[in-house]
Amino acid sequence: MENERYTEDLVMKEMRSYLGKNDWGYIYPKTVEKHNKITRCLQKAGGKPDICDIKDYTKGGTGKAQPEYIITFDEKLDTIIVVECKRSITYHRSEMLSQPKNYAVDGVLYYAKFLKEEYNVLAIAVSGTKKNNFKATTFYWQKGQEYYIEYKKATDIILEPLNYLKMVNGEKIQKQFSLEEIRETAIEMHNKLREVKITEKDKPIFIAGLLIALSSDSFSDNYANFNNFDIIIQNLNFAIITKLKDNNMKIDKVENIINSFKRIAGNPKLRQITLGQDNSILWYIKELECKIKPMMNYSESTIDVLSVFYHEFIKYSGGDGSGLGIVLTPQHITEFMVDIVEVNKNSKVVDICCGSGSFLVSAMVKMLKEANPNEYQQIKNEQLYGIELDNDLFTLAIANMIVRGDG
Repeated sequence: MENERYTEDLVMKEMRSYLGKNDWGYIYPKTVEKHNKITRCLQKAGGKPDICDIKDYTKGGTGKAQPEYIITFDEKLDTIIVVECKRSITYHRSEMLSQPKNYAVDGVLYYAKFLKEEYNVLAIAVSGTKKNNFKATTFYWQKGQEYYIEYKKATDIILEPLNYLKMVNGEKIQKQFSLEEIRETAIEMHNKLREVKITEKDKPIFIAGLLIALSSDSFSDNYANFNNFDIIIQNLNFAIITKLKDNNMKIDKVENIINSFKRIAGNPKLRQITLGQDNSILWYIKELECKIKPMMNYSESTIDVLSVFYHEFIKYSGGDGSGLGIVLTPQHITEFMVDIVEVNKNSKVVDICCGSGSFLVSAMVKMLKEANPNEYQQIKNEQLYGIELDNDLFTLAIANMIVRGDG
């Protein structure tokens, strides 16, 4: 039988971190020795009681406090992460959050309410032992505050420790490129879209629409708070329209993209799925924001993450995608061609059959590398041109360029 150790290993793998010293800080397992403030807080907490209301501080002190992990940061000394794990998702959270000994959420909040006397606390509860079947909930309890905040965007997703800091600071989450994670996400999304009867041709357009909407700060900041399907669709459409118009898209092109997305988003099976469940429209938005977009945001990456994601995604839609009229040029080819023609920051690049925009992205990456920040807008606004006849491929190209900051 799998035990809690499997859950702990899952957490470390998803955080891409190690026990002990990491580049950004330190991870303590179970106990924290020789760290006065943390030790003092955990001593007050003591062992988790069977029953304890979240506002009750009188039950602490019996036994030894042993959260699965305490995580500290070298450059953010006033903030820590506490992690509590349970083997089974059955014991993820109780109805009243009042059973800290038996439930992951209850337990991590129990520890957090003592630790927040000295720190800003990110409290993470994880239950389950498999990557395809676990639950995760994230809270932020600021130092000295009476109430905590739940970060719904991080539901059932485990981030790298520095990304939790970025999340609470309202910064863009970044993560290194991982073909394995891209492939896993693409396969899972493809299979789930098949379950709700989204057609093979519509699947990439659905993903493109979500990515365009997520490039809007307003939508990205607020989507987790929308509480019904119609409100989400309304805000998705508004975000897509606004983003396209902000990028000087002609009205007929905006209408083509919106009509395609509306048709897909009106799928009756998708509408019926409860928002908190896997396969709901919120699930797709959250997966893209927390798994794919962070790789696009990674400052050291020259990889066209979106094209790689589409390539993997489309491979499962009619074979290699050729049945959809979509054949994506591999990145090593686009980079090779950009080098051969000696693209530089002064070049003007035109692709008269641009597809999803892979050549344009590779050209833009090389041009921006040579340019200084004052030249970026000139390159993006006036030196990259793409033409595509197929409306669906045109939508993919628009999404690709917008999420890369071109427009």
